[in-house]
Amino acid sequence: MELLSSEISDGLAEIFKLGNQRASEVLTRLLGCPITVNVQDFYLRNKSQLSRLVRAEDTTTDFQILQRISGKMNMDVVYIFSEHPQNAINSKVEFKHRQNPFELGREGMSEIGNVIINAYLSSMAQMLEFDLDSSLPSFYLNNPNGILTNILSKPEHTSFLMLNTEINIKEQYINGNLIFVLSQTSLNTLEHLLSSFLEFLI
Repeated sequence: MELLSSEISDGLAEIFKLGNQRASEVLTRLLGCPITVNVQDFYLRNKSQLSRLVRAEDTTTDFQILQRISGKMNMDVVYIFSEHPQNAINSKVEFKHRQNPFELGREGMSEIGNVIINAYLSSMAQMLEFDLDSSLPSFYLNNPNGILTNILSKPEHTSFLMLNTEINIKEQYINGNLIFVLSQTSLNTLEHLLSSFLEFLI
């Protein structure tokens, strides 16, 4: 967890625990079977490190979901499935009104990614006590580096907070990355809010 103090890391860990719980509960209701979501690790990196990550990313990744956040902090939030989950979802979960399995799988992936983004965003907003506005989610298929490459082209984006996530659906594990792309101003705001949150806990 480079660039994060131990205190800030502890504060984020508490937020992500609540996000884990919310994402798990919503997906369990949505898909009708027990599902758990966990953050395996998280770290803060600068823009140049994200650029190297994008170039090294597996170009077969299919599903990406983007939301743009405004308010006390302005940021882009991206969820990327780092492997192909569609067949696993379709084989493990009995969707109602199944018509076109591919379209249904794509719609399901978009909804799952959107749930995960909102679970961690709402947990952050609640625990740090700030309001935010979010755009409608944008869904991208077969365009692995398109979202992040576009984000990196914006000069105001200087840092990113990445969460490595794991979704467990009936013992089928699906990995992904939740990325908060931040300006320096938004990063400073996040650190200030986390410091205030930690002072309240003491």
